[in-house]
Amino acid sequence: MHPDAVPSLPVLLLRRWLLLGALAVLLLPAARGHSAWVGWLPYWLAVAPALSLALCELHRRRPRARARRRDAGAQARRAPATALPRLSLAALLAGSRLPPV
Repeated sequence: MHPDAVPSLPVLLLRRWLLLGALAVLLLPAARGHSAWVGWLPYWLAVAPALSLALCELHRRRPRARARRRDAGAQARRAPATALPRLSLAALLAGSRLPPV
């Protein structure tokens, strides 16, 4: 992370959720089980916030990576396509065909 960058509020909340959830899973045996209301507790206490943080980090880095690629050099130009005869919609409806190649 850049030293001047301040994490957003959702990232801070996810970090705290992950820290407290991991501690709960490690220290409380009941947090390692299954709940009828929410399902498998270790997922919601540790895995879900870790995945969310990873996605936030990916989202944060992607625009910079695209901008860096764009700035790295001039964009490659496409080779000119071979000229193909173009037909208008009226010609297609009239039943004209492409000339043989």
